[in-house]
Amino acid sequence: MNLSHAGLRDDYEVSSAELNALVEAARRVPGVLGARMMGAGFGGCTISLVEAGAVEEFQARVARDYQAETGQIPKIHVIRSNRDPRRRSGLKALFRAPPWALDIDLPFF
Repeated sequence: MNLSHAGLRDDYEVSSAELNALVEAARRVPGVLGARMMGAGFGGCTISLVEAGAVEEFQARVARDYQAETGQIPKIHVIRSNRDPRRRSGLKALFRAPPWALDIDLPFF
């Protein structure tokens, strides 16, 4: 996920300062397994894979850090899978379902 965001940011140049701020804020939180922008770029949202025990701290720190950097308050949506991602059947379900980790919407302005 992290390398994918770097490619979208650096190679394709479809990220934005706001998306990069969200991704960087997410990556600084212990328990974040990866973070990247979603969609076609130029605004939109990011997705972060976060260990279950780190979700509350993630929400607080990302909101605080993002607001400090941009002056905007992000909307953070927590989505939990109802299956074990280590099982093959659970992994299939994760990829069929719409957002399956943590989704952060950027405010449109």
